[in-house]
Amino acid sequence: MEQLLRDTVYAGILLWAAGYLASMAVYHSLPDYGFWGKVVLLLYLPCAFGFACWYFSGRILSLRYSAGIGISWSLIAIILDFPFIVLRFGAWQYYGPDVYVYYIAMAVIPMAAGTLIRKREMAEDWQVSGR
Repeated sequence: MEQLLRDTVYAGILLWAAGYLASMAVYHSLPDYGFWGKVVLLLYLPCAFGFACWYFSGRILSLRYSAGIGISWSLIAIILDFPFIVLRFGAWQYYGPDVYVYYIAMAVIPMAAGTLIRKREMAEDWQVSGR
């Protein structure tokens, strides 16, 4: 149960906070946030995928478990974005295509990382067994 809590809530909040801090740095320093927010997203997604691969390395996760993690990460992002971005800055125009891509990516990243790790482990087992 503790591992499930770490995988879903703690990792989800950590990823959300990293994206939030990166977007706040851009928001407060650059004049065209619409453009630079998309740049942050394009840089953030590979970092989030790398984090997921690192975080889940050494564990074989079922697709069902990975999907549950992804859904929780997306829900955490949706729930925390509203008070900390929309309400705090009155940014009712915040929800656009890039934000929806972010929410979908948060659901897909754990599944993709889990699948990659599972395939890598299977390939290593296949090489070790000499098949």
